[in-house]
Amino acid sequence: MFLFPGINVLESIDEERIPKLKEIFADVLAGKTRITEYIYQLDNKTFYFENVMLPARNSLNEIVGIIIYSKEITEKKLAENALKEAEERWQFAFEASRQGAWDWNLTTKEVIYSTSYKKLYGFTDDELNNDLKEWNLRIHPEDKKN
Repeated sequence: MFLFPGINVLESIDEERIPKLKEIFADVLAGKTRITEYIYQLDNKTFYFENVMLPARNSLNEIVGIIIYSKEITEKKLAENALKEAEERWQFAFEASRQGAWDWNLTTKEVIYSTSYKKLYGFTDDELNNDLKEWNLRIHPEDKKN
């Protein structure tokens, strides 16, 4: 459990995180791999890290410790957050304006209906599947070509 020789990991983190970290370490020492995310604040900046913890094994495949490596994922997290915010905004705009949207993937034949589209036509979210067949089932027989 050393971050650097002579420095115990549990001595270098915030007190409130110790119980969770001990739980994670117990899982890893039992043979599991654990992946966590950590948010670090420095000089009014936020940094995101992905931490991978896996068992360190000797030549007999016995667990003798824990390997921990971290990767900064700040740009990825900021992009994910921006995408989530943008999606929430367009969904809000659709609902507020009583509009709906659908998207048809011509390759896979999958059709995705927005929640506001489903509401507009009286469907619940689980009532309309993401399938082109759903569209065809709802065309009035007189409107179909023979």
